[in-house]
Amino acid sequence: MGEIRVRTPVAADGPQIGRLIVRAWKKCYAGLMPSAFLARLDEVERGEAWQQRLVARARGNAADGDAELLVAERRRLDIEAGAGAASDAGTEVLGVATIGADRDDPTRSRGELWMINVVPEAWGTGVGPALLKAAVERLAARGFDTAVLWVVAGNTRARRFYEREGWVPDGDCKEQEFGGQSVKECRYRRDLLSW
Repeated sequence: MGEIRVRTPVAADGPQIGRLIVRAWKKCYAGLMPSAFLARLDEVERGEAWQQRLVARARGNAADGDAELLVAERRRLDIEAGAGAASDAGTEVLGVATIGADRDDPTRSRGELWMINVVPEAWGTGVGPALLKAAVERLAARGFDTAVLWVVAGNTRARRFYEREGWVPDGDCKEQEFGGQSVKECRYRRDLLSW
């Protein structure tokens, strides 16, 4: 399938980021969040919002402060029918992550994986681990010795993924509202000093 590369996104990535987030949410949160809420998520609308966000960041007008954005991409190949020859067809953004200081820590001394999403078609292909590894490396490089993330309690697939990657639940949970429904999220923690 090609090598996975993690990089900082540019404005042109906005539509692909919007598409992958909406597809990821609709797949992984089916049955965990209200179906009407998930049905209203729009790939084009979300893509335009991400494009505007990335344009603002490029101009130095980031609304999300110290957040750092990462995307994972893989080179696409076109296979000519019958000939079996592959040609370069560009790259496709398959995952996105946002990291920064822990939003719940007033001292801002702990890092946080604010968000990570991978398009469902790329689940199990190494995109998620590559993106998570890059995010953890960036948090460690920024001087954080611990990082946290929040995951929907019923999202067992994500919880297994984080646990395989060295994250552990720390017992803290909270309720968030999505589409008028309260959804329980649990916090995971990871030591970055041994990274």
